[in-house]
Amino acid sequence: MTLERILLRVKAGWPWTDANYPGYDALPEGRMRELFRLKHVLLHLTKQIGAVAAAIERAEHRPGDRGPEHAKRVETCGKLIASALKLADASGVEAGELEKWIAKNFPLPKDLDDEVS
Repeated sequence: MTLERILLRVKAGWPWTDANYPGYDALPEGRMRELFRLKHVLLHLTKQIGAVAAAIERAEHRPGDRGPEHAKRVETCGKLIASALKLADASGVEAGELEKWIAKNFPLPKDLDDEVS
């Protein structure tokens, strides 16, 4: 699945509507809505990072505690990816731009790179 497809799913499941964000429709179009969207996504990212930090901190105090179960780790990573894509969308960054940036900055070794340039 490409970032574009994932972003489409995120946008469909997390729309910027008054039903999801009471008072959103009352915000003036433009900069105020943009700032609200950015702030709200950053709050989600902060909450998700905090959940990871809490699990790690708890494990440090209890050597037998192996941290969150695998399913919880998958959920947290999924939420972080979804929130990162939502942040990109709220910032006007397209999924294709992200894919190009990632490919440029995290190149695969030639024997693993099967993408057609």
